[in-house]
Parts: sequence; structure tokens; C-alpha cells
Amino acid sequence: MHTRYLGLDVNRRSVICLYRNPIETVFLQLNYHQQPQNCLDQIAYWSDLYGKHLSKWLYEEKFTSHKTIVTYERLKKDLTSEFEKVTLHFGHLLNRDEFKKGAKRVTLNEVKRKTEHDSQVVQLQEEYASKRRLFTEKHGDYVWEIITNGRTHLEQFINTKRKKKLGTN
Repeated sequence: MHTRYLGLDVNRRSVICLYRNPIETVFLQLNYHQQPQNCLDQIAYWSDLYGKHLSKWLYEEKFTSHKTIVTYERLKKDLTSEFEKVTLHFGHLLNRDEFKKGAKRVTLNEVKRKTEHDSQVVQLQEEYASKRRLFTEKHGDYVWEIITNGRTHLEQFINTKRKKKLGTN
């Protein structure tokens, strides 16, 4: 979630909505902004903000006439099919063979190298992954409660694995 969208006042007719697991998003925001990962006030702040963001773009807005929804988790699972949604959004067919060749060159390490100006962008250390898992175990239910508070309609957009406390989609 980029801070330039915090006002939720962006209106567009054609939108590609990319979102990810809310629990991971809250963890990432806390980490990126170097905020304590156990502060319930900060967890509630980012959870509520992301809940508003998801609610606007996935459910409430009525001004978009052409919307494509892509999730981070589906991108990880099937990059080609999910990216094809993006190309079709712009009215182009995806050359799957060429895309697969290109995708092999785009790794997390390569993204990390290209974003070295901001060390917070890509975290590859096992310690970071361990902290994320711990955060999910400890605060996942709280994040979920805040995200869906008054916004139960969001449950249809977020994989039911969350209910099994896996914390990922």
C-alpha cells in the first residue's frame, strides 16, 4: 500500500487492482515504516487503513468501468496466467512463451539489486521471514478482525485459508 493512496480519493475508469494478504500487508507496512510489530495501536491503524483501501477498490467504488483484479498470491502461484489478465486489460494477448523467457530473468535478487536505493523494498533474509511468520501467528486474528470490522463483504475477496490460520492465500 503506497502512502500516496492513503486519502482514498483516486478515481479512475480503468483500474488494475493488485492486492495481497492483509496480514502480510500490515506486517510489511510496519516493517517498512520501522514501527514496532507488537504495538496494537499501529497494527490497528494499518489494518483499518488497508481494510478501507480494499473495501473501496474491491467492493464500494462504482466509477470504474473496466477493472482487473490481481493478487500477489496468485502471481506467485501462476505468474503467467495472472499477468495475462493485465495484458488483456490493455487489449493485448500475452505471448506465453516469450513471457516465460522474460520471467526467468526477473528474480527477487534482481528486483533487490534494482531497488538497492531502498533496502526496505525486498527482504530476503530468513530472519525477516521468521518475523513475518511470528507476526502472523501472534497478530493474524487481530488484523483480520480490524480489516473486516464493518466490512464483512471483504471476506469474499480473501481466500478462506485465512480462517485456517495459515496467514497466506
